[in-house]
Amino acid sequence: MVLSYIRYRRGGGKVSYAATLFLFASALMSKASAVAFPGLLLLLDFWPLGRGDDDRFKYWRSRVLEKAPFVLLAIGSAGVTYFLQAEFGALATMEAVSLKTRMANGLLAYYRYVIDFVWPFRLSVLHPIVPSTHSIAVLVAYGFGIVAACVVPFFIRRRHAHVLVGVLWYVGMLFPVAGFVQFGNQSYADRFTYLPLIGLLIAIVWSLPESAVRHPEGRWIFGAACVVLTIALSGVAIMQTYTWRNSDALFARALEIEPNSYGARTNVGLKLLRKGKVEEAREHLMAAVRLLPDAPNSASILAELHQYEGNLPAAEQVMLEALAKHPEYVDGWNRLAMVLAYQSKFE
Repeated sequence: MVLSYIRYRRGGGKVSYAATLFLFASALMSKASAVAFPGLLLLLDFWPLGRGDDDRFKYWRSRVLEKAPFVLLAIGSAGVTYFLQAEFGALATMEAVSLKTRMANGLLAYYRYVIDFVWPFRLSVLHPIVPSTHSIAVLVAYGFGIVAACVVPFFIRRRHAHVLVGVLWYVGMLFPVAGFVQFGNQSYADRFTYLPLIGLLIAIVWSLPESAVRHPEGRWIFGAACVVLTIALSGVAIMQTYTWRNSDALFARALEIEPNSYGARTNVGLKLLRKGKVEEAREHLMAAVRLLPDAPNSASILAELHQYEGNLPAAEQVMLEALAKHPEYVDGWNRLAMVLAYQSKFE
């Protein structure tokens, strides 16, 4: 899409514009986080497409107006995504995740991803959301830090436009998935960094001083540093890939990173249970239930544990109580039916 837009800006005409719009629509159907792309295209208009030092109103008015179809598609996609997430219960309510926790989660996400970018050793399939314990003053300080990171590059934009573009790329691309609007039960997810981190790389790579590669000594030093960094990151990538070799290793690593992860505890416990290791499974499953005692899925977990222990009446009672509170819980009805069938209660 970016290449198509660059071709349009270099004289590709209506065909290139239509191709860019089509590719943007395809990106939205693939991943809703692409809603930020109209803003990224404006950043590309600023730099590197040649007008980084141009403040003329007429120029920017035309650039903004040509993004109108993209913005309309983005708004439509965001609306559909919000509706579907709410319809299928993936949208967290204010009772489940408070406004303060959302603000803390969203603000901290910007710092967490930078830390993982620099030091990628706490990567995990699950990072559960936890209630915020930060004071309002601390949250304001976090917010001020993000604003400052955006404002400072603005004052050096004429000589270092790439820094402003890179920082705003990171901030803007991460905003839809930062956690201010809470989908699911994750506080943040490693997979959300793929596109936002391109912005930080733009700011870093184009900031490398020319003197580092202009002289023979600089080329050797710079080249050696790149080789060392590539080898180090390759090693980290191999280690991370190894944790994905199977589900046992994946969730064991997730539990190591986040001991209070409901999802990790549940997955590890259920796998142990289905291997017949009931006592080990009980430890993890009961820990998961204690983390979210009122969640309907916790009742299902407890019922399955009772089922494996041979206590079918207890499993039945747990599910009846849970379904009385959460009659919309479809998986719970399936679990109850299974427990009743094991007791030959087919009526």
